[in-house]
Amino acid sequence: MRAKEMKTDVDAVVVFGGTNDFGHGDAPFGEITDTEPDTFCGACDALISLLLNKYPSKPVVFLTPLHRLSEGFWCNLI
Repeated sequence: MRAKEMKTDVDAVVVFGGTNDFGHGDAPFGEITDTEPDTFCGACDALISLLLNKYPSKPVVFLTPLHRLSEGFWCNLI
């Protein structure tokens, strides 16, 4: 929702989702085809659509979080 209020006079848009966003979010992950913001996948789709429409001639970059072993999900994979 904060993206709607961002300035439009920018050189680029950088989205950096942290491990807190992953490990402490309460939305279900959903399906990659989701478009409604009630799942993680749907919220990503909504954010990407908003940014591409708001900044059509600007680079939009998504950075993934650094791997952390202290989040429960990652600990279960080891």
